[in-house]
Amino acid sequence: MAIGNIPDYPSGNNGVEWYRDAEGGVFVRIYEDGGSALSNGVVYALTFTSSASVVYADVTAPTAVATNSAIIGVVNNAPAGLDTIPAYGRGWLQIAGYCPYINTTGTIAANAQLEVKADAATVLQDDTAANGGVQYTPNCVGVAIAEITTNVWSAFLIGNPVVVASS
Repeated sequence: MAIGNIPDYPSGNNGVEWYRDAEGGVFVRIYEDGGSALSNGVVYALTFTSSASVVYADVTAPTAVATNSAIIGVVNNAPAGLDTIPAYGRGWLQIAGYCPYINTTGTIAANAQLEVKADAATVLQDDTAANGGVQYTPNCVGVAIAEITTNVWSAFLIGNPVVVASS
């Protein structure tokens, strides 16, 4: 069963593993093939890498896909009980549903659409042109649950492919 526009993502023998929690959050297990740990709350674009006939999910800075549709996710390694995804390790990127922490900039109004700006690679910013009760823009990756006045807060991610906004 799909929720809204979020399709069922089956895990399979292609190496990509999906997880849906009891509240409807959708996660994809990623492999951090870089030399640094990824902190919870940081925003990335989901990518797929093929190595030795196995496909695995990975992440890149959203600026690398600034003109293309991309699935944007937030590092949330709660299913593994960790606050980070270790370097050269596996962990979870959340792409849809309630996300308890997400890195943002500035004050963002409750119900405001959230988008990723091309010049702020891992930071969600408010789509100030429209919020609450209007049609989502093609750049909208989620909605602020309450007014955000700190750098880490909660949001509801919509899980649709989006276009990263130009600066």
